[in-house]
Amino acid sequence: MKLVNNAEVWLASVRLELTCDNSKIANHLLARALQQCPDAGRLWAQAIEIEPAASRLAKSTDAVKHVKDDPNIFMAIGKIFWVEKKQNKARKFFQQAVHYNKDNGDAWLCLYNFEKENQGSLEQIRSDFLEAEPRHGSDLWAPAVKNFSNWKFKPVEMLDRIQVPLPKY
Repeated sequence: MKLVNNAEVWLASVRLELTCDNSKIANHLLARALQQCPDAGRLWAQAIEIEPAASRLAKSTDAVKHVKDDPNIFMAIGKIFWVEKKQNKARKFFQQAVHYNKDNGDAWLCLYNFEKENQGSLEQIRSDFLEAEPRHGSDLWAPAVKNFSNWKFKPVEMLDRIQVPLPKY
């Protein structure tokens, strides 16, 4: 592989293998990617999501040890707790994701969708979101905002329109 220190290239190749149902190859690529880019939060988040349930929390702990302040890791951990119906823990991790990077639209979407499902304080999240004015995000926010069919929606309206897919654990 030519760009061995590029986390995005590694992540794309891992996701390609997962799309093709080659989980063994995806796991091998992910292990190599984490060796080459040990501080890449998106790679650690992917590793958490594809980890078997028995060792998922251990992988989460490893991720936080390697990359202490990456919102992608906290979103992945929050999704675990969301699926497991541990609302307080999930809320804490989504709030940490937003805290570490207020410009990450994906983190705001996770927090907003979680609170919407669990009857949380949406008005407070909306006002904080408007104050932060996030412009970035990798998997959810940026593609949705750049989608031509969404041109007429304001950013706060996009919070209601974009759904966060939860992993199937």
